[in-house]
Amino acid sequence: MVGGVSTYDANPYAPKFFRYNIADQKWENKTNPTNIYKFRNYAQARVSNNILYLFPGENSDRSGNEVSIWAVSLLDPDFAWYEVQVANDANSILSRNSYGVTRVGTDLYMFGGDMNGDVRNDFVKFDLTSNPLNFVYFPSFLSPSQRQYHSFTLVGGYLYLFGGDHEGTKLNDLWRWDIANEQWEEITPGGTIPDPRSHHACSSYGDVMAVFGGVGEFGYLNDVFLYNSLTNVWYQIESASQIIPSIRSGACLDIKDSEIAIYGGKTRSGLSDELWILDLGSRLFTLADTNDSSGPGPLYLSSCRFSTDHPHIFYVMNGITTTEVPSNGFYSFNFTKSKWSKTYHSSTNLLYDRADIKTFKVRSRYIYIGGDIYNTPSYSLTYFNTSSKEFVNFAELPEYIYAAGQTYFGNSYYTHGGGKTIGNNLRRTIPTGVTLKINLLSTCEDSSNCGWKCSPGSYLSNNSCVSCPVGTYQPYFETTECNKCPPGTYYSGTAAVTIIQCYPCSEGTYNSDYGMGYCVNCPANTYCPAGGTSYEYIFPTFSDSSIQPNLFKEGDSKAKDHSSYASIALGIFGAIIIIVLIIVARNKEILVKIDLYSAKHNYLLDVPMVLTKTKIGGLFSIIFMILAIIVIASTLINFAENNTTETKTLVPLVVMDEKVSVYKTDLNVTLTIINYGGPCTEENKCADTIGFTYEYFSGAWDDPKCKLNGRDCEVFLSCIDCVIDPGAYLLYEFTNRSSFASGFTTNVTSNSSVPGSVSSFQTSLLPINQKVFRGEQYSSMFFDLTPSYYQDIDSGLGLTGYHISKSTDSEKGSEYLTSELAMSYNLYLKILFNRNSNCLITTRSSKQTVLLLISGLLGSIFGVMGAIGGAMAFTESQLIKMKARIDRRRFREKIPRGSDIIKRSFNASSPLTNTPEDDPGSNKDINDELDDLDLRNLRKQSLAYGKGFQI
Repeated sequence: MVGGVSTYDANPYAPKFFRYNIADQKWENKTNPTNIYKFRNYAQARVSNNILYLFPGENSDRSGNEVSIWAVSLLDPDFAWYEVQVANDANSILSRNSYGVTRVGTDLYMFGGDMNGDVRNDFVKFDLTSNPLNFVYFPSFLSPSQRQYHSFTLVGGYLYLFGGDHEGTKLNDLWRWDIANEQWEEITPGGTIPDPRSHHACSSYGDVMAVFGGVGEFGYLNDVFLYNSLTNVWYQIESASQIIPSIRSGACLDIKDSEIAIYGGKTRSGLSDELWILDLGSRLFTLADTNDSSGPGPLYLSSCRFSTDHPHIFYVMNGITTTEVPSNGFYSFNFTKSKWSKTYHSSTNLLYDRADIKTFKVRSRYIYIGGDIYNTPSYSLTYFNTSSKEFVNFAELPEYIYAAGQTYFGNSYYTHGGGKTIGNNLRRTIPTGVTLKINLLSTCEDSSNCGWKCSPGSYLSNNSCVSCPVGTYQPYFETTECNKCPPGTYYSGTAAVTIIQCYPCSEGTYNSDYGMGYCVNCPANTYCPAGGTSYEYIFPTFSDSSIQPNLFKEGDSKAKDHSSYASIALGIFGAIIIIVLIIVARNKEILVKIDLYSAKHNYLLDVPMVLTKTKIGGLFSIIFMILAIIVIASTLINFAENNTTETKTLVPLVVMDEKVSVYKTDLNVTLTIINYGGPCTEENKCADTIGFTYEYFSGAWDDPKCKLNGRDCEVFLSCIDCVIDPGAYLLYEFTNRSSFASGFTTNVTSNSSVPGSVSSFQTSLLPINQKVFRGEQYSSMFFDLTPSYYQDIDSGLGLTGYHISKSTDSEKGSEYLTSELAMSYNLYLKILFNRNSNCLITTRSSKQTVLLLISGLLGSIFGVMGAIGGAMAFTESQLIKMKARIDRRRFREKIPRGSDIIKRSFNASSPLTNTPEDDPGSNKDINDELDDLDLRNLRKQSLAYGKGFQI
């Protein structure tokens, strides 16, 4: 015996050492005055290998603690004490008293104690074989306070404990049990923390824990909360409608993907058999089933679970009935068939009727632990085998357990707290705080052939269940490996149970491998979208764009161009024809035959007129024909291309009521979900999780078509003969649990009333940097639609359509960081169409009619004909004169010889006194006579000259 205060000694604080001799039954004082330990009180001592160790305790003046450790060899006859050297500075850890110690082999464990007034529950482990003395320190070993009717569930690799009742006081603290290190940690969450409560319904899926109802400080509750373990934040879920479950306690729930199923509970009007479904995407409650005689009936404190293999199957197990009698029934509800099925229920097998328990379905077995058997506690582990329809008590607990928090993970059953018992009596108002872990494989003689399978989030390795490592997940029982998260995603935790825990890399990061627990930062000057598997050097750009009917332009310039081209072409073609006709000798007579100007030739006066065709007339006739064709072509081109005038007016829509009853169009909407996280197509059609609804549209909607373009999902909608009423909208819903978007681009295209044209507008909506769109609040994009009417005055044609434009800026819906996606569900986009109260009227009419065209052409042709005829006559006269001058010159060249003959003849018959040289006037008279003679002869022969003219 060492230490302590002696009330009989003069110095009560003197260190003493006594030994009790069992054989003599006497105490022996073995105190060595020269080699003795330092005094201490409330200390502990233990023997190891014949050495007695004395550990710290309170000092003599009670001002603090003596932190030194002393030892004495029990084989030393002098019993000389010596101070034990401790590795490192341990004063702050060893300064305590009133602690507990125990020895296991050569290791000594110290727990708790009083550290200067602070009661501790930390842990120190000493290696008594080491010198200096080594130790391992486990910081304050905290644990939840004693409680009952609380929740205990797996969330993201930890077991989370929430709420409960402590001797009538409701709790809302949050704790988690570290499965790997087997220690408690109190959590201080943010957000909207639930009010203190017990008897609440609770379950989890992935990294989210759901809590519903219960008993609060002021009565029953019916609120819903979600806890995101990744961000350590509570969220309250407000229903989007007034249809909600009534306030109640003792209901059960389970969560799967984006749905929470809630069954039963105790309400103000008694026990309930209602099965409610909460869609976390739309935040709407739906009453799935009620008053079904084939179901489990009204129950309180039952257990619920979705099937891991068939997500449309929901199990309800055990519970308390309306007669306050425990039920041993197991039921399932098929959401696809909306039908209950009974697995087992017996009203005579009372031994296995249990209340205040949690039941878990492990493959073909329903397992539960402890419970209340008609006010008698149970300490057995029991399961029901669905194959043999038998109950089996297969193990016993070290103590009774009821109203405890319980969960199942790996191959172990975890339980915490519950009600206290004294003997076989239940002390319902007194809770406990015991944490138990029962390895179910240890209950099997052959663990390799054991009915207890590794739970979701774990896999079997070396006959032991191991948590799925980072970057992996496992949604099923009984597996030997975990699935790897796909490229572009990561999971930094362990024990993931669903692929939705593979979160997309945030914008600016990426990974290209499977099974990653982190994402890599993108290199400088590169772009990585959310969920990216690689980086890109091109940064995407988004801007509004519009395609509208072209402004009508009268075709002056176009007609002029086409007319010029036609004139040049026809002119060249005509010139070629003329040249060919002139050059080829045998074709010259053709010119005479096609002469259209026989009445316009140069005929002699006072001579009978005979119409004659000439080659010159034929030549000019060809020229006339070519010019006539050019005039006709130019006129027709101008008529076709420049004969329409257009006016546009904007009038109130009511003005058009008598003329237009409805405005129809072919409407096409193309939505691009930028960097879509969910599946886009399945078997060459849109994935089942992509849907849309519409309101205030009349027309035939085609089935939506989807196309995956890189990481973008394009959804195409078409409405044929569509009538768009005021308030029309399209609502897109993407309900896959992995759905998210880095933005939306929407193109709305409508037939314009103007023939052959469309009106189209495209705009984009992007989230805040580093965030993505997802969640219950839909994003909105707005488009203005102006009804348009086209009328053609000449044909009577009338067409309708719409002019598309952007009305107001788009509005962003729910946005989340990728680390917050565990708390968000579904993806929504609403496209709203604002139909304008005005109508755009386009009117087109002709400038001239066909009758005016024909009359104009005739006038032009006859005018050209006359002009060409005049040109021909003038040209012919000039040619005649030219020929005459040529002939006269030739004739004059012959005059001297002729003069001499005349002179000689004249001299011989009529002698003259003067010669021509003596009388110049005589020569003039002769020239005049010759000129007159020559002109007459030329005129008489003009037709001959014309016929014989050569070019």
